Amino acid sequence: MEFRKPLQLFLAGFCLVVCCSCTCAGPQGVRQAAPVQPAACHGELLLRTELFFGLSVQNPDGTDAQVSEQQWQDFVDRVVTPRFSDGLTVLDSRGQWRHQGRIVKEKGKVLYLLHPLPGTGRTDDADRKIEEIREIYKQRFHQDSVLRTTIPAGVSF
Repeated sequence: MEFRKPLQLFLAGFCLVVCCSCTCAGPQGVRQAAPVQPAACHGELLLRTELFFGLSVQNPDGTDAQVSEQQWQDFVDRVVTPRFSDGLTVLDSRGQWRHQGRIVKEKGKVLYLLHPLPGTGRTDDADRKIEEIREIYKQRFHQDSVLRTTIPAGVSF
């Protein structure tokens, strides 16, 4: 029994080191998981990008407001859809973060996009389009940021 606990700790530590070292620099220096081998996933290997949009805005007069459903849908129709016309998914969300010592809660939207991996010969400059979407939203709705996550995904339809 005494031998087993150190072995378990060693294996847990080893796995942690291996998992943490399996990252590589992605687009624009973003750290991402090492690519999954196609044989290890179901269907086609694509990237799944999630964009997190806050809906709280501040009016020019300093009062708080929300991006309306109509404003959001107009943004999707005019900005997102032309760049990703093959399809997308939007979910309502609720988030929170700490700002100046207090918890701020905010309604939001999460946009899911599937797109080819760079270097596969099938990419249509998805990274540039995603960054354009983020910048336009930040400017239009006076946001400090739009969170982005991108991970490999095995996809089948």
